[in-house]
Amino acid sequence: MRVWKEQFGRPRGVLGWLAGKLMGRGKGAFARELLGAVGVEPDDRVLEIGFGPGIGIEVAASLAPRGRVAGVDLSEVMLRMATRRNREAMREGRVELALASVSALPFSDDAFDVAFAINSVQFWPALATDLKEVRRVLRPGGRLAIGVQLPSWILPATEAEAMGREVERRVREAGFRDVARVQREARRTSTMRVTATK
Repeated sequence: MRVWKEQFGRPRGVLGWLAGKLMGRGKGAFARELLGAVGVEPDDRVLEIGFGPGIGIEVAASLAPRGRVAGVDLSEVMLRMATRRNREAMREGRVELALASVSALPFSDDAFDVAFAINSVQFWPALATDLKEVRRVLRPGGRLAIGVQLPSWILPATEAEAMGREVERRVREAGFRDVARVQREARRTSTMRVTATK
C-alpha cells in the first residue's frame, strides 16, 4: 500500500504510468462537476494543481475555449501523459503544463480566474502555506475548487470527512471567503469538495 501511496503522490516509472491510468478513471466527470461548482467562463484563465494524466486540463480547456489553461505537477511521467492528451491545445497555445510544486507556483500574482485540484490536496507538503500560494495567483474574486474522489477502500468516509473539515478550515485561514464544503458517500466512493472565493 505504501508503494502505491507514493506512486499516486509522485508517479515514477512503470508503476507511475499505471498509477496515472488508474487516476484517470472517472476523473473527467468529477472535473466537470467540480468546475461546474465554481463556474468556468469561456474566457477564463484556469490553473490545475496536480494535473496527473491531464484529464482535468482537457475538461478545463473545453470549458474555457477562448481562455488559457495552465497546470503544474511534480511528476515527469504525468507531464508526458498530460502532454500527449492535450497536444493540440498546447500547440494552439491554449494549454501550458509545467513541472512545479504548489508551494512555489511559477506564475505572477492575480494570474488566474479559477484554480482547482483533484485528488492532489492530500499530497500538498504544507497545506496552510500552499493555500496562501494558490490565493496569490488568483485574481480578486477568483474561485477555488478542491476535490477528492476515491474508492472507499482507499479513503473511508470517516477519513474523507476529516480531510474535508481540515481543508475547509485551512482555506478559511488562508483568507478565502464564501467557503463551502460538500461530502458524500455513494457507490463505494468517498467524495469531498471545498469551494471558495478570493
